[in-house]
Amino acid sequence: MKIKITFFALLVAISINAQCWQSISVGFYHTLAIKQDGTLWAWGKNNFSQLGDGTSVNKNSPVQIGIATNWQSVSAGGTYSIAIKQDGTLWAWGDGTYGQLSNGSSATKNIPTQIGTLTNWKNIDAGGDHILAIKQDGTLWAWGKNSNRQLGDGTNINRFLPVQIGSATNWQSISAGSFQSIAIKQDGTLWAWGWNVWGQLGDGTNTDRYVPTQIGVDVNWQSVNTGSNHTLAIKQDGTLWAWGRNNSGKLGDGTFVDKNVPTQIGTDANWQNASACDDHTLATKQDGTLWAWGINTLGQLGDGSTNFKTAPAQIGSATNWQIASGGYVHSVAIKQDGSLYSWGWNAEGELGDGTSTQRLSPTAISCLGALGLNKNILASDFKIYPNPTSGIFKIEVGEDLIGSKVVVYNLLGQKIKDFELDSTTTNQTLNKGMYLLEIENGETKTTKKLIVN
Repeated sequence: MKIKITFFALLVAISINAQCWQSISVGFYHTLAIKQDGTLWAWGKNNFSQLGDGTSVNKNSPVQIGIATNWQSVSAGGTYSIAIKQDGTLWAWGDGTYGQLSNGSSATKNIPTQIGTLTNWKNIDAGGDHILAIKQDGTLWAWGKNSNRQLGDGTNINRFLPVQIGSATNWQSISAGSFQSIAIKQDGTLWAWGWNVWGQLGDGTNTDRYVPTQIGVDVNWQSVNTGSNHTLAIKQDGTLWAWGRNNSGKLGDGTFVDKNVPTQIGTDANWQNASACDDHTLATKQDGTLWAWGINTLGQLGDGSTNFKTAPAQIGSATNWQIASGGYVHSVAIKQDGSLYSWGWNAEGELGDGTSTQRLSPTAISCLGALGLNKNILASDFKIYPNPTSGIFKIEVGEDLIGSKVVVYNLLGQKIKDFELDSTTTNQTLNKGMYLLEIENGETKTTKKLIVN
């Protein structure tokens, strides 16, 4: 009896509200996200405890990490994770082999562990095995693996504690790739260092750089993102530029030819953000449309096919996408309403939809949390009976709710089905299990629990 009561309490604690995600970050095979309430969530591969839930067990649906509600930003590395809280403290967990956790050792941590005691960290970005960070004073710091000079300190020595890179105090944004680093200063100049065999630094050569090296003379760079071996950047005029390896067409210039200098992609001047993944690229425009190109053998582009794209291709017709991020073979994106979608490879549960099924198009990931059932703010009651039921049940509503939509979710937050109410009483059938039924009418909604024996 105790088990049943506990399980029932869990059901009551679930809130189905997909519009709650604030930010995302994608690693090789795991995903991290922060909700609008400041809580931290993770899912996917967990062999190095990169999820931070205290285990090394993969998770195929979002799990809350700890109980803190003051997470500000998070970045997923290859097999580790790093984050900043709203108080400016720095935290890390997962694989520490090369010093990624900045705790002076190579030990693995299975829960978020504070790095030092400083409270002035501003921005972070996790690469394959190295980290870049900017403090509130504009200084640049790096640590972790340094075999390809990706830290920028002039050596190839791994660092197990943060080291300051140069003495400049005007760093604005950073991006750590697999073995290279790219950054923008507050004056709009672009800088790069580390591995350059494919031209991913963009300095016109294929020579590695040991320290930050200015790329060109332009002073209008706005944002930059580098992946395994290619780089994407957006200028202040909204134009999109790419360089580096192009074996899969991931630069988006219609060719498979590598580029070692920034090359403009198309002529559009309304790009909002871009994500350089492994062999594919994701981007959104200022009009809220989502675009993807590059390799697509596992559906990571999200266009419903497995065909390569050598130029930006629009994904669907929605015009409310906010930001997209990709890992090795999966992609995740958030819409402007805070809803979360994922697609691509899913063998490690990295999509977070409760399965290990590959998805060829964006699939909604429900927002689960311990906030209680949505309060009834509808004009009339929403009744379900009998409850519990043996399978057949009735939904009863007032006349003002005829035409409303009902969505049925399981405990993983997966949508089982949806239907419209065409009368005040509707008969329905469900298989054995526990469910949440959400009724929506305009901008108001409420949720009821249902047990089918």
